[in-house]
Amino acid sequence: MSTEEEEMQQLRETIAELEKFHQAMPEDRQTLEILAVAYGKVGDAAGQVRALGGLAGVLVRQKDWEHARIIAENLRSFKDDPAAQAAADKAEAALAAAGQGGGKAGLGHAEAFPPGTDHAADFICTAGVFGIIGSGRRGHRKNLLRT
Repeated sequence: MSTEEEEMQQLRETIAELEKFHQAMPEDRQTLEILAVAYGKVGDAAGQVRALGGLAGVLVRQKDWEHARIIAENLRSFKDDPAAQAAADKAEAALAAAGQGGGKAGLGHAEAFPPGTDHAADFICTAGVFGIIGSGRRGHRKNLLRT
């Protein structure tokens, strides 16, 4: 097995563990952030959209409008995915209802990280997903959201 294959296998195992953690703590935004990037790294767009959609919901419930807008924009980058567009619509509607803008014109200019981008790989390595996930996840949250 090559080093790349080993890393991908380890990443899939990490995703499985993160999913268990997410089931126990569904409102943990850091877990959802890492899951979104990890799914992108392994090329699982459906998993990435699920994680981003869940993250958008958490951010709206926490009234973190700025980051909710960024995640809605990330979801819009999945142009051919109805689930991603529906999740973006839902987040944008919540933003509009809260008087925080909303709609495509109201979004910022954050760079999205669709499956396989270098930003995803950089964040995964930084967050320690290829090993034991340490307490550093919280400190890297802004790196993921504003990359």
